[in-house]
Amino acid sequence: MTLKGWEEFDADAYTRKVLEARSTSTSMVTRAEAEGLKATFGAVGSVSKSLVAAGHGRRQKYHAQPQEIDGYLFASTAEATRYLELRTLERVVPPAIDQLRLQVSFPLTVEGELLGHYRCDFTYRDLAQADTPLVVEDVKGMRTPLYRWKKRHFEAQYHMRIQEIG
Repeated sequence: MTLKGWEEFDADAYTRKVLEARSTSTSMVTRAEAEGLKATFGAVGSVSKSLVAAGHGRRQKYHAQPQEIDGYLFASTAEATRYLELRTLERVVPPAIDQLRLQVSFPLTVEGELLGHYRCDFTYRDLAQADTPLVVEDVKGMRTPLYRWKKRHFEAQYHMRIQEIG
């Protein structure tokens, strides 16, 4: 699983830029940084023919554009961009995060009875915060009532916070 153009990509410089942008603004990444990711990795910003052939080309309920990077299908451009950010943070020297996982499912139970599952976009270990063993992250454009309920249930059951991006 290698990223296209990774050899020419300066991960340290990009990570510094992203962290500086985060400390000065509320947006996840600036448009220029997103364009830089598109130019470097190519996959973000266009729906591939394989996605359309697989039935993913139809209009999404909240107008999200599905994206495919590294063989993974992401529900939106924001989620794909966040994946690229996390992969960059995982590959810098020394790494800022490790154990990055995608689409992790957590069972939601009450008194031993399974009510459903909460599937987050990303989990990882933030090496800068020793007191946080696992970060659970979700990229959200629209916070539906079902998501808000699952978030409250997850946080109560697992005693962990969901970090929302977007």
